[in-house]
Amino acid sequence: MALTTIVKTLLTATLLCGQVPLLEHAKKWKLYNISDESAFSFRIDTLKNFKYANLNEDTIKYFFSDLKELPENQPQFWQGAYIATFEINDTLYKLEISHYGGLLFDETRKRHYQIAENKIDEWLTYVRRSFLTMQKPTRNFPK
Repeated sequence: MALTTIVKTLLTATLLCGQVPLLEHAKKWKLYNISDESAFSFRIDTLKNFKYANLNEDTIKYFFSDLKELPENQPQFWQGAYIATFEINDTLYKLEISHYGGLLFDETRKRHYQIAENKIDEWLTYVRRSFLTMQKPTRNFPK
């Protein structure tokens, strides 16, 4: 009985304190030029048709170093999302990134995550700036 409790405690501590193990091995992060409520409807194989920005792997590791997996029964509120992809062992995965709250959704595993509370503002700024690099500048010159 005591051994079971110790094992459960260690597993819980590992999940809560460390990076989500699967994402530690993620490479080739890309943020796509898609940012709206329909982000969940895009299939991964259609993303190759969209412009994208590469995301810095060290920066992603920093933000995901204390990523928290959210309980399945905890409701999530999304008001638009960005789409990112990453590779693990040459397999492409899709991740939705919420416009607010530091929420992430791993579509393949059907898991919700949240950036550490003290990093959310910095994370959102990083994602928005990365997204804006794909936008064409518009200038209104006087005629």
